Amino acid sequence: GYTRTWLTVDATNSNVTFGGQSTIGGALTGVNGLYGASSTLTGYNNTYAFKDGSSNDYLNINSSEAVFNEGGASRDFRVEGDTDNLLFFVDGSADKIGIGTNVPEGKVHIYGGNASVAPDSDGDDLVVESNTDAGISILAGESDGNTGSLIFGSQNDGNGAGVVWEYYSKTLSVKTQNSDGIL
Repeated sequence: GYTRTWLTVDATNSNVTFGGQSTIGGALTGVNGLYGASSTLTGYNNTYAFKDGSSNDYLNINSSEAVFNEGGASRDFRVEGDTDNLLFFVDGSADKIGIGTNVPEGKVHIYGGNASVAPDSDGDDLVVESNTDAGISILAGESDGNTGSLIFGSQNDGNGAGVVWEYYSKTLSVKTQNSDGIL
């Protein structure tokens, strides 16, 4: 099949190429129709910004970063994979990230299938959901002293308690750093 690159931004050299046919360097203003009839692409100081009709930024690109939704509007962002059209989804109105879902139920929601239950609000910062097995891997080196840990803390105690696996000694420990702590 035929593939054409419609837009290339080279912020380092101040060049923008449209449709592989025309290159414009330096300041670029008033290019309409990129994302609807009232959208524009403006360029200044090696930064290019896609704006809507209200001058809200959709995307800013410069030599060190690309920022989507600079103005903080309620805009979603989606990345498709080869077989997963919801590989990565940012829900702009809810300020949440979904991996495999466009309806994240926590700040970060990794979705592998419907478990038919919503997460508890005390544990919805990271949600891992599947309709079969689900899990999180914590992988660490095998040298003496290396551990894999799940640490619990608070505002005044960054390491209050934890579950620690030490591969070298083959030890799984439940620990508290507080001498008054109860296991």
